[in-house]
Amino acid sequence: MWQRFTERARKVIQHAREEAEQAGATHVGTEHLLLGVLREVDSAAAKILEKMGVSPRRVRAEIRKYVEPRPSVEPLPGGGERSLTDQAKRVLQLAYEEARRL
Repeated sequence: MWQRFTERARKVIQHAREEAEQAGATHVGTEHLLLGVLREVDSAAAKILEKMGVSPRRVRAEIRKYVEPRPSVEPLPGGGERSLTDQAKRVLQLAYEEARRL
């Protein structure tokens, strides 16, 4: 599945996995994907926010306030990566379909 995404999209997903890990989450959710997008300072989302006078960094801080803090979880067995929630998978599928239409 990942080979169909651009390098930039794969980087965003990696950021999302890191966000989930930092939050102590066992899975990567849509909130982590959003945080991953906003970590890319050259992303369209970050540029749009800046054009509107909104700091992507500040938006990330606000989102983190609402991401349910969880107790730290043990590293995944075998050093595995956190899997995506069904909602996160759906978001990526919709994004892929939209990108193909453009």
